[in-house]
Amino acid sequence: MSLAGDAPPPAPAPTLALTPPVADKPSTAEKAMEGDGDPGENRMPTGLSISLGGSMNVGTSTFVVNGGVASNPLIDWGLSLTPSYSFSDSTRISASVSMNQEITLSDSDDAPHTLLVSDVSLGVGRPIYRFETGTRISGGLNLRIPTSTSSRVDSLVTSLGANLSLAQPVGKFAFSLNGGFRKNFHRYTHPVRDPSTGTSYVNGDGLVIEDVMTGLSRTGGAELAGNTYFDGETNNTSMVLSGSLGASYVLDDHFSFAASYGLSSSWTYESYPLDEFSSPYATEGRGRRDSQTGTLSANYQASDSFSFGLGMVTAGGLWSADNQRYRFPFFAFAGGPESNMTTFFINATYTESIPL
Repeated sequence: MSLAGDAPPPAPAPTLALTPPVADKPSTAEKAMEGDGDPGENRMPTGLSISLGGSMNVGTSTFVVNGGVASNPLIDWGLSLTPSYSFSDSTRISASVSMNQEITLSDSDDAPHTLLVSDVSLGVGRPIYRFETGTRISGGLNLRIPTSTSSRVDSLVTSLGANLSLAQPVGKFAFSLNGGFRKNFHRYTHPVRDPSTGTSYVNGDGLVIEDVMTGLSRTGGAELAGNTYFDGETNNTSMVLSGSLGASYVLDDHFSFAASYGLSSSWTYESYPLDEFSSPYATEGRGRRDSQTGTLSANYQASDSFSFGLGMVTAGGLWSADNQRYRFPFFAFAGGPESNMTTFFINATYTESIPL
């Protein structure tokens, strides 16, 4: 189970309107872009539809030869299920859930080959206004049900989000500008653990703790109520502000290509002052995490029901580890292949319309 907070999951699909399900850890199977009718986007018919997607994802470190301890092969697979209902006015309600499993043994917070199930995401979206030039404004709301292991450890109660998008078709091209905000609601400001479960705990340094568990507590506070201990290494994320730019090109009825760049900032609940142990690059105050995601992809629409895609996605911080260099967003040159910040993917999606 990942305790890393709101790291951005990659976005492999070559369309423009972003509605990502949230999973235990980042996976290229976990973000599906769903269109609302512009060129190059998935066209969802009116009525009930069910989409089933599958993917295989390979990190760049997998290709490192004789890398020694720096080599950290990463290969995983994922499945996603999205039932939805579209009304005649293009209002769409949907639910989505996904699962993924790593088949290699890369370093992570999870035990090898753990099957991870995401939170359930519920959403509603619709076009708001279309200009004579073809420019379309769309909006949506979404809610998360914390069914994943990560969210339960984080003590997430729910998460509410809103997004607004602006799309402009230009011939066979389509361009988009998207913005979103999400507010999380947690029971505690830190991840927690019930020591009565009898299971071992692996901290951020990879140490396995079986009998002793350190935690954070206040005099008279409720942190230890019900034998619940705080994980002091992690600070839950309170809110996230995100934005993205996208462009797609439709070659013909079957082939399309897309590129997107996403930027997000998240803020934690707790604020901390600087002390003698602080990094020279740290600033005091509320915790903040900035991240970016760059995606390049190609899609083949085999039929009205089947589509296939491949591409690469790079997700991580904006700056190098020493905060001196900006990271190129579409390939992990600064982090190197051993970082696995760049992932190659191949996916397939089947959509079935169900008459009512």
